[in-house]
Amino acid sequence: MSFRYEAFEREHFLEFLRQGLFDEDINEVVRKFPLYKPCLQFELVKYLRERKPCALSLKVLSRALSCSQKDARCILNGKGKIFKIVSDEKIIKALVIPGTSKLITNNERIKRALSVVKKFYGSPFAVFFEEKFSGKSFMLPLAVALCVENLPDGLVFTGKIDFKGNIFEVDEVEKKVSIAEKEGLRLITPSQVGNVSTIKAFLDREKWNLPFYITSESCEEAEHFLCFVKEEAVSEEFNFLKGLEIFYDIPKKELCLLTGRLSKEKDWQGACRNFYQRVNWLKRRLYGKKIFHFGIRGPACLAMGLGVLWGSQEPFVIYHYQAGEYHPIEVLNPREIKERCKNFQFLKVDFEKKGQELVVMLDFSHHELVADVKEFVREKLENPSFLLIKHKRSGNISPLEFKEVVKETASLIQEIRKEKAFETFHFFFSCPVAVAFMLGVAFGHYTRGFLYNYQKETQTYFEALSFEFLRRLREGENL
Repeated sequence: MSFRYEAFEREHFLEFLRQGLFDEDINEVVRKFPLYKPCLQFELVKYLRERKPCALSLKVLSRALSCSQKDARCILNGKGKIFKIVSDEKIIKALVIPGTSKLITNNERIKRALSVVKKFYGSPFAVFFEEKFSGKSFMLPLAVALCVENLPDGLVFTGKIDFKGNIFEVDEVEKKVSIAEKEGLRLITPSQVGNVSTIKAFLDREKWNLPFYITSESCEEAEHFLCFVKEEAVSEEFNFLKGLEIFYDIPKKELCLLTGRLSKEKDWQGACRNFYQRVNWLKRRLYGKKIFHFGIRGPACLAMGLGVLWGSQEPFVIYHYQAGEYHPIEVLNPREIKERCKNFQFLKVDFEKKGQELVVMLDFSHHELVADVKEFVREKLENPSFLLIKHKRSGNISPLEFKEVVKETASLIQEIRKEKAFETFHFFFSCPVAVAFMLGVAFGHYTRGFLYNYQKETQTYFEALSFEFLRRLREGENL
């Protein structure tokens, strides 16, 4: 005697399915596929793909779906994708599986519109919906599911398309936007984008050149910085920054970090924490390889701290501001600035070897810091050693030399560390922020020490950041 599986309550049917209680009689369950409601058809296909009951007959499945056994095998094993459709009443889930020899669906009402999507995509597919519906707003989300590999969480689409991928208006857009928002989803509508190719260009992008500006003054000046960041064309429809906002919910303001006035330790730590959280948020938001382009208007002390937080694993471009222009220094392999140097072509060094505390003075700018630093540390440290690092040539160093200067500086510090195991490092700065950032990348956070900033208000130095704080922040401690 055959069970009337089609008469099961939805929740009972699904519970039996999840627990595998239908597996022994799976062919009889599948045989009645045409009698089930769309929600059960959808769940049954999902289950068969996930669990693949060994007793399942391809012949039974092909008859139930009115397709060949080859197509039935494709439906079971093919690369499928679940996507969401926003109707004017609710969210409907669907499963699409490309690679079949003909269109296969559990919603015959929309077969004509499916044929248009098939023509755009270039080949047939199978698609199963949770519910039957009419209308054409499903066409864009289906086309995106077929064509786009990397769909961000929480992003949904609505719109009609033609066989060229052009996107057209559909009914009840305002209502659909409201329904999506209630579900915590962002709905992309025909008013925002005009062709499926634009969506694919942004969502399947393999490489991002991402500008990120850090300033203590005003984010308005980031506009000037953006003019110097190389922007690769993504789409003819709109520019890179507009695409970030539409598809990834990254408005331009998120690409600028305003530190404000840095006067107390908590201000410095807060700036570092915000930087670390923001760049990691941006990394998670985007697929593909990210190359950050950093512009920093602020103290070199902060720049070195941010370089420590950035680390030596990922590429970046750091910009040096000079005479109204930003000059890029590419560091596409950060380990190159950590390489040991045998010969020092750019540096002039003065090393006073005394106690276990090492004071490192980076003197690459016009400001003379030695006297002020020695006066400051006289009361703070007992018998410290001093390492003064200058450029062999007086005056401003060329941005073209920055990487080599950093490489030699980092290498020099490592050589000195080999000779004597200093307990603590104390860094003082008179150098370009780009140099300080790269030195932070090269030096790392595996040591004990502090970064100092000269405070104009008090006309003395201030212990702004500790390597311990930076290390704990990188290691994920809730500070």
